Amino acid sequence: MGPRRRAIGRTLAIVLILIVIAIGTIAFVFYNSQVGAPPGSSTSSSTSSEERTVTSSNLGIQLTASTNTTAVVVGHKLNIAVGLFNTLPEMNNVSTEDDLSINGFPIAVWGPCAAPLPFQFVIVSGNYSLANLKAMTTNSSAGEAGYTCTAGAAVKFVVFQPDSDQANLTGTVMIAGEVPHQPLGTYHVESNFSVAGYWGYPLSAFGDSGDLYTPTGSGSSFQYPEVGPLTSHAFVPGVYTLAVADEWGQTVVIHFTVAAPATPGCIQLESEPLFLTVRNGSSGHPFSHLEVQVKESTPADLCSPSGPSTTENLGAMYADVNGTIEVCCTGSTFFFSIPYLNGSYFGSGYSVNSTATGAESVQCVTLSLPGGSVTTTYGAQFQDHC
Repeated sequence: MGPRRRAIGRTLAIVLILIVIAIGTIAFVFYNSQVGAPPGSSTSSSTSSEERTVTSSNLGIQLTASTNTTAVVVGHKLNIAVGLFNTLPEMNNVSTEDDLSINGFPIAVWGPCAAPLPFQFVIVSGNYSLANLKAMTTNSSAGEAGYTCTAGAAVKFVVFQPDSDQANLTGTVMIAGEVPHQPLGTYHVESNFSVAGYWGYPLSAFGDSGDLYTPTGSGSSFQYPEVGPLTSHAFVPGVYTLAVADEWGQTVVIHFTVAAPATPGCIQLESEPLFLTVRNGSSGHPFSHLEVQVKESTPADLCSPSGPSTTENLGAMYADVNGTIEVCCTGSTFFFSIPYLNGSYFGSGYSVNSTATGAESVQCVTLSLPGGSVTTTYGAQFQDHC
């Protein structure tokens, strides 16, 4: 439309937040998980680097622990899934034990005031082996110290259905004395919850896990279903160790990383022209053939629009029959001066900042005179007119 159109070949800088949407694109090192198991057991791990299992061949139960990712971004939570599965094709009656390899936070996989819970877990900052964790947890006591149920139950047997994580609990009910061999309910021995940070050893039963307990009719118990305890420290960039242990001596260890959010990047996009239309503010009619003096200020660094800039005097431009002139390009700041209006000296000036919003879209600016109000719209993407 105009000889001054110089949009072709010029590019505009836009700051975009680069969001990583695929785990495979995150440049982090994955640290192989370790699995601890008692004698007479076998271990396996998936190649997905997110799930680890350990199976006791003596008891026929499999401990599984997994995370939704091994690369967490600061400000996000880690989702943890744990479960016990009967690998036998028949009913499997397993007595409860007290063979936890680590001291951590109990995971509520069955109802309130029924103890002990079969799992404990912890997340610590650093890359630790199972042997390291065992040594670190020696003097910690988070455990189940927060139980205050006056009418609770002691789980004695976990009876799994064939090839299933569903189990019937039996044990001793404590109401005005001990009543043994009582059914305590049927549960799927699994849980899925999220945490937003980590802890440091030694753990404190009431300082580090005070939110683990919720009121019940007879005292307080762990939240069921498990919702994940509040953490002592929010995630910061680094390497972390998650450990999940069951009371039969099986332990799964998973390492994961935490990284800072992606930093803003600057890319170049094709820019488009700016169309200025001058109209009569009262009648709405265009000012045809109106003289407009134009200056253009362009940043020296397109990625730093507030930095130094270069100003170019484009001289006099004349509106067409529709009262429109075309200038280049989105990304610059334009200064328009109207020397004469309706044959009389006018001398008013206006500035229009053509922001990154106009990238790949023309910017349509309407100037109403003599009031001087300015309105801005944008054309459809890649469309070369208003």
